[in-house]
Amino acid sequence: MVSNCNAFYFVKLNDRCADIVSQYGISLTDFQTWNPKVGNDCTGLWANTYACVSIIGHVPTPTNPGNGIQTPVPTQPGMTSNCDKFQLIKTGDTCVDIATRNGISVQDFLQWNPQAGSSCTGLWANAYACVGVVSFVLKSYYHLDCTGSIHNNVNIAHGSDGICINTDCAVGSVDVDAVGRCPGGQVQISYWENAGCSGKWFGYGYMSRAQCHRLWSDGYKFKALHLRCAREQDDCVNKKTCAYDPEPASRSC
Repeated sequence: MVSNCNAFYFVKLNDRCADIVSQYGISLTDFQTWNPKVGNDCTGLWANTYACVSIIGHVPTPTNPGNGIQTPVPTQPGMTSNCDKFQLIKTGDTCVDIATRNGISVQDFLQWNPQAGSSCTGLWANAYACVGVVSFVLKSYYHLDCTGSIHNNVNIAHGSDGICINTDCAVGSVDVDAVGRCPGGQVQISYWENAGCSGKWFGYGYMSRAQCHRLWSDGYKFKALHLRCAREQDDCVNKKTCAYDPEPASRSC
């Protein structure tokens, strides 16, 4: 290991060079330069020892974890991929302190940063922890059982009024990731006649996180969906303050 290292990673059994460099926003070339004995094929990476993941003067590159949100590095090991708010952990920080500062529960904090552990002894100083996640992450599928081609893969920011997605007559089911911030875990699905959530409105459906949901009419009588966090008991249909259009006699697709 180089002598000017200023950040270290404790290597665990089955860790790979690619995983470590991705977590810390460094290049494989840099990692191998700072840890020359790992070798070009990473076979020299030893478990239960420390590896160098930064040197004096190095600036890591933020990463995008697949949800379109720029993620600072380094992050807590095992941090959820659906994070959209981060805090740099300082020496002496506790899980209770961090949760209180960010207006979240300790339970949520530990769900988003699971390797911190119930006693918070696994929390790393000088690494970013997740202190907020998107409202929900949704994928839409061609088949009715959440299999086949993925047509949409979107994340809905916390506090937003949701998103409209065009189904293009190619969506039969949707699923939502288990991690999210919808009250009660409920996601509202609003069915629209035309692309852009326009034309006739055919009412609501509801689903929960970590669930595959088969869409109304198997996807054949609408061309767009509006999705947002909402509870069924609060919608205008249940309160009898609005009415949806009748089901069309024939397919739209």
